Parts: sequence; C-alpha cells; structure tokens
Amino acid sequence: MSHAARLAKVHVATIWRWYLHGVRGRKLPTRLVGGRRYVFSADLDAFLEANDSGPRAPETNADRRADDAGKLLDAQGVTVNPRNARHPDPNDSSNSTN
Repeated sequence: MSHAARLAKVHVATIWRWYLHGVRGRKLPTRLVGGRRYVFSADLDAFLEANDSGPRAPETNADRRADDAGKLLDAQGVTVNPRNARHPDPNDSSNSTN
C-alpha cells in the first residue's frame, strides 16, 4: 500500500480510504497475500484514470454553495482573486475605491 501511495503521490491513508470507502462509487481493488494487502499497478492506474475524468462535483453542502456562488459571480462578470479577497493588497492601485 505504501508503494501505491508513492506512485499516486498521495498519503498512504488516502490509499486505504480509496480501498475501504472508494471515490465516486468506485473502490480501489487490492489483493490480500500472506496477511498483507497489495495494490497491482494496473489496478491503481485504472482507478486513477477513472477518477480523473473531468471536473469533480462538489461533495458537501458548503462546497455546493461555494460553487453556486462562484457561478453566479462569473455570470455577473465579477472576478475575485481568492488569495486576497479578504485582505486586498494595499499597494495594488486596482483595489482603490477612489
């Protein structure tokens, strides 16, 4: 499992979560051999490819609300830089209210 985590560039706990709970209704296949659990690289590749097909849908109510708000702002032509939305750069002249 730790080798699979290195290949996928995720934490080993993520591999276990994919195996136990899955993502988007699909679980990561594993094999139990001699009391140890293994992930075949072909299974890992197929799992990653299947779960990397397109944008992710929001998973929580807060994510859905944020996604809806972003779409509404985009539709109205409002752009927000999330990095400085709460604390605008005082040296940036485009942030002035003069």
